[in-house]
Amino acid sequence: MMNFKQQTAPLFIRIKANKFPDTVTVFPE
Repeated sequence: MMNFKQQTAPLFIRIKANKFPDTVTVFPE
C-alpha cells in the first residue's frame, strides 16, 4: 500500500502533503 517510488520529501512531509496511505512514502532510518 506504500509507494516507494516517490523520493522528494521526508516521511512526515509526505504524510502531510498526501494524507493518503496509498501515496505516503516511507523512508527507513
